Amino acid sequence: GNFVNAHDGCLVKFDNTYFMYGTVYGECHQSTTTCDGVCGYRNNTFALYISSDLVNWTLISNNIVPEVTKDNYYINYWIPNVGYNHRTKQYVMIYWSSRYGFKNSLVALAVSSTPFGPFVNVPPLEMQGAKVISETTNLFVDDDNTAYVRYHAHDEPWRHVVEKLSPDWMTTTGQFSVIFQKVGFPSYGVGGMFKRKGIYYTMLSYDCCFCQWGSDA
Repeated sequence: GNFVNAHDGCLVKFDNTYFMYGTVYGECHQSTTTCDGVCGYRNNTFALYISSDLVNWTLISNNIVPEVTKDNYYINYWIPNVGYNHRTKQYVMIYWSSRYGFKNSLVALAVSSTPFGPFVNVPPLEMQGAKVISETTNLFVDDDNTAYVRYHAHDEPWRHVVEKLSPDWMTTTGQFSVIFQKVGFPSYGVGGMFKRKGIYYTMLSYDCCFCQWGSDA
């Protein structure tokens, strides 16, 4: 078979179909054993694959947010997360952009009327639990359709924060909780949140920037 080129994204189920959104990395040979600032950084887009059984996958699009192609040769794009807002009938995507990451507390936001896209950018979220957000942003939708963003605050002390969004998911309520923090602790990245039997879980990993030996969780 063919490999699924959809990395560091999300897997969600809408109706009876599974949707996998992820970052498309082009063919590239790293000059070092860790990130070189080229491979996995430049010319990224976002892909969508669908499946009815989690075994057989169909590529729907390798550019579901067309606007990123305008500047992806110098702006980095990663970590697309999608949820459905039952109140607004919109599919909402948050994703990481170097236009904001490591610079301020904004998180890129895009919307679509269907899960198949295309997604169109709208004004970014301005999170209140940090002054600077690093490379990690994730969307979690609870059973009551309340949405939260989990992110890594890069202003000291470094910490992981979960913050509640407004009912339309277009702004933050300003309500946030710190998952954990420690001055100078190693950078934890990616991961996500899920809920099982009434308990909320978050998964993290040491930041291993495209290292060839992989990472942990």
